[in-house]
Amino acid sequence: QRMAIVKAALAAQQAKQQFEVGQLDAAITTINAAIARYGKNGDYHLLRGRILLEQHRLDAAFQSLESAIEHIPHLAEPYYFLGVLHQRWGEDSKALEAYELAMKNDPHHPQYLLATAESHVALHQLDDAIQLLMEAKQEFQHHPSVSSLLGQIYLSKGEPEVATIWFEDSRMLGSNSVEALTSLTAT
Repeated sequence: QRMAIVKAALAAQQAKQQFEVGQLDAAITTINAAIARYGKNGDYHLLRGRILLEQHRLDAAFQSLESAIEHIPHLAEPYYFLGVLHQRWGEDSKALEAYELAMKNDPHHPQYLLATAESHVALHQLDDAIQLLMEAKQEFQHHPSVSSLLGQIYLSKGEPEVATIWFEDSRMLGSNSVEALTSLTAT
């Protein structure tokens, strides 16, 4: 049993390296071998889901991410990638639910906050997105993407004066985003 766990861990490390350099076919074969040796590690299922997501094998990715959640329900990452998957399927409400769970499990990760807010925007829940971002603004006060997204939302609401303030804040925080600068210039 211990040897199987050690071999599975080595295979998973190799799969992660293969994934990181874009060798997706090799990575999926290697992570499948790790899971066959020791399928109780949720991180292996998470990595498998991420690889399958990159390969656009969405149904299989969904199964792997669900399996990762079964093994490690407190981890944010599987929920985040499940949100990405639901977005690809055009299921914005389900994506929002998944992103909210990711954010609940790790409230300090800006990507989870931004994905949740962007899902509110996709669902035309602009005030909910603003409220979420404003409540998190203290924690993410030095993150230019939060201000930039607030600028985009206020621009969508037809409030260019408020949008300008947020775009300027984003720029002052170091954003070199062409989109934010273009939006700022257009206002």
